[in-house]
Amino acid sequence: MRWLPTILVGLIVLAAPAALWNPAFSSYPLWLDDYVYTSWSRLGSQLSRHFASMHNGHITPIFLVETHLLARLAGSLESLPSVLGWGAYASLAATGAMVGVVVARETRRADWGLAAMAGMTLSTAPGPAVLWYAASQALTTAFVMAAMLLALGCWHATARVGWLVAALLLAAAAPFCWSAGYTAGLIGIVYVILSREGGGIRRRVLGAVALGAATAAALGLANAASGGSVLNVAHDAARASAGPRTLRLVIGHVLRATWEKLVFGNLGLDVRTSARQAEILTFAAVGYLAWRRLRTPAAVRAPGARTLQATGLVIILANYLLIFATRGRGYRYDDLRALGWYDAIPHMGAVLCAAGCWQARWARAEPGGRPLAAPGPRALGLVVVLAVALFTIQYPRSRRVLFEYDSRSGLAAGTEVDQAVANLVARDWHSRARDQRQALARFDALAATAHAEGWQPDAIARRAAALTIRGAPADSPGYRLSDMITPASLDPNP
Repeated sequence: MRWLPTILVGLIVLAAPAALWNPAFSSYPLWLDDYVYTSWSRLGSQLSRHFASMHNGHITPIFLVETHLLARLAGSLESLPSVLGWGAYASLAATGAMVGVVVARETRRADWGLAAMAGMTLSTAPGPAVLWYAASQALTTAFVMAAMLLALGCWHATARVGWLVAALLLAAAAPFCWSAGYTAGLIGIVYVILSREGGGIRRRVLGAVALGAATAAALGLANAASGGSVLNVAHDAARASAGPRTLRLVIGHVLRATWEKLVFGNLGLDVRTSARQAEILTFAAVGYLAWRRLRTPAAVRAPGARTLQATGLVIILANYLLIFATRGRGYRYDDLRALGWYDAIPHMGAVLCAAGCWQARWARAEPGGRPLAAPGPRALGLVVVLAVALFTIQYPRSRRVLFEYDSRSGLAAGTEVDQAVANLVARDWHSRARDQRQALARFDALAATAHAEGWQPDAIARRAAALTIRGAPADSPGYRLSDMITPASLDPNP
């Protein structure tokens, strides 16, 4: 019973983002790649055929299985958008809960874990990955990475091989949720080396080598499944980014994204920086932190804090570097700013880093070995105050993010978001979702008729081509919208 108030506060924190992103969840529309992933995975025959297919440079069998399960839960295509929307929300909530558990375990403070949970979920940084189901791959990957850190921490504490095996499986699985998961091995290595519960140099080396091998095995498997495309992309990105001018461009993207999205964005501010401004801010921050560390006596430092700080920092840098080295080197940052789903995993790193900084500031004694106790009323009250403050700060910016996504439907981008515009956005979200549900209901009716009369797949494709769905991409090689409704019993290649 002593943990009941803590659980209730945690549930409230995990439920609050539904209000932050309303009206998205009351009328959830599908976008572009949502139809591709659904057509590849809704039916069992399509899932097996596309299990190792590459889309936009990603091989995502785990995400395809997740989509398949959600589609089965939805039952009909008409119900699919709503179920996928809540699936994206569940990915955010699960990631927030896992991050909270990691922080609570590392700091031995359950209230700090709840605060980290609030920081992960009540932010606009991961919002675009919630508003677009296909982009929720980033949140699924973040959850797997956080679970890997938890398993590594348990392995350090207990020395049980089962925890290490679980961590290695999670590190190998992360790339098959989304390509940013290739950084999981590096993140785990940093955590293993710096963990205060490392258990000696031999165990640290064993963990680091095993994590590196798990990532290499995942890379080799993905490359074999793609016919060599994965390593070709990596090689081309490394060669193209090797020049000093391109390297500085990529680093400039990383610094600008860090300050704009993870610092100012989490303060509820839309700030646009130049590369030079981002460099100046970074040098100032590094100088200040170095000065503070030199002034802090070693006897009062919290050694465990460096694990969270370093791990979070590596998550930010490794993921942004991977993203901008492969996708951003040929673009100005102004053209990439709206691709907010790239910020979901770095935001998790920012939360871990902030928790480590908070621990370093206030934990004057090393908490290792202290049992995790249920927080008292005062600590829980402070968590609630923090959650309310975050919601209040982020709510206005969430309206602007919603409007930015709504600009895909033709509304003028850059318009200041006042209440009238916010109401217009809400109406447009409802209108788009309603149109899609009606179109998907017609697809359901077509599927029922095709199954009852025994149509062949080509006949279904011809009839489906006469139907349109708002937001669906045109048919392209490897993708047909009619694949969502072709009964498996009629599929010529089950």
